[in-house]
Amino acid sequence: MITYTHTELVQRARRWLEGSHKYGNYTCGFVLTEYHSYAPEQPDAIGFRSDKSILIECKVSRADFKADGHKSHRQGRRRLGNERFYMVPAGMVAREETPDGWGLLFVHDKRVTIEVEPPYHSDLEIQAAEHSLFYSLLRRAELRGLIPRLLEPLAGTN
Repeated sequence: MITYTHTELVQRARRWLEGSHKYGNYTCGFVLTEYHSYAPEQPDAIGFRSDKSILIECKVSRADFKADGHKSHRQGRRRLGNERFYMVPAGMVAREETPDGWGLLFVHDKRVTIEVEPPYHSDLEIQAAEHSLFYSLLRRAELRGLIPRLLEPLAGTN
């Protein structure tokens, strides 16, 4: 089994969400990695399409993978991601160990494979958590004076 750092897995998750794979259902137009906000959880990577969001939690050890299920935000309902994956080095965990409600991605030397497809979650708690994340993102952009510069090219277009 190849070992990876957490940072390496997060970068692999970003590239995978941005579309460096053959699964069109998971290609995202906007991806955040390790973005800290007031949202209930701080995902390693989260990508957004026009119709859904895809969260990836990266785990580099079995102990970290096992401990993740005990985190308080995993117990509650207010979570991010219509679809949620764990990304781990290939072979680190068995498919059967994937928690209910999650998918599993294996990182190989040159590719990422979907080992378990995630179910689709859609509820108001996910929307509320994602609104919190986007509010934080936009507020930071506004405080840095970025919003007027972002909107300027759109002025006068319908």
